[in-house]
Amino acid sequence: MEFDTAYCTDRGNIKEVNQDALLIKTASSRFGNIVFLAVCDGMGGLEQGEVASSTMIKYLSDWFNEELPQILRIQQYVDLIQDSIKSLIDKVNRQLMEYGRESGIKLGTTLTAMLVIDEQYIVVHVGDTRLYEISNEVKQITVDQTLVEREVKMNRLSPKEAECDPRNHILLQCIGASKNLEPEFLHGRVKNQTIYIICCDGFRHKITKEEMKQEFGKIVPKREDLLFEQCRKLVRLNKERGEKDNITVVALQCL
Repeated sequence: MEFDTAYCTDRGNIKEVNQDALLIKTASSRFGNIVFLAVCDGMGGLEQGEVASSTMIKYLSDWFNEELPQILRIQQYVDLIQDSIKSLIDKVNRQLMEYGRESGIKLGTTLTAMLVIDEQYIVVHVGDTRLYEISNEVKQITVDQTLVEREVKMNRLSPKEAECDPRNHILLQCIGASKNLEPEFLHGRVKNQTIYIICCDGFRHKITKEEMKQEFGKIVPKREDLLFEQCRKLVRLNKERGEKDNITVVALQCL
């Protein structure tokens, strides 16, 4: 399978600093093309969120370059990848918590990352960044780890009520601020003629799933410039509608 990738990130209308960070890594292997995507959203209400998000992205980039090639030499690599990423996140979580204690500050970041090998994907998820699958419909792959989402699961809130609930920014865990961190791992297969996007919450506040489908539903092979423009168009639309948060999206087009 062939892949195109694109991204757009913007500090938005209000914030002086972009606390989001992103990653796109690609490689060729005996399994075919490999793609690694990630978005981290430094916590908006915490100090130095950009430190937390950029630190997590740096460690993920180093992991892809240095550790993943060694893991792929082993036939049963899926569990090893998951264990390795879990250990990496635990390490970053401890380092950020220690940095925060020493500096007298609070910092943290969400994370949603997707690794595609041999058309199989492994997703790791912490917080409320999201992964969507977009073709004839828009399917949310990840589940927000928020107080409001937990209330919906327990039937204390309806999905409609959750959209307007003032607690919808309260996370149940994030990297750098959660002592007992449990990343969620998801597995599946990417689909041909489908686009996957990872985005921060600022990307999805002001646009609808239908608008995502209308824009990202246009599959044009070998035209990454168009995929970049699709990302930029939806980021601009969020800004035009008054989004106050940072806005980031990473896109993967499967061909």
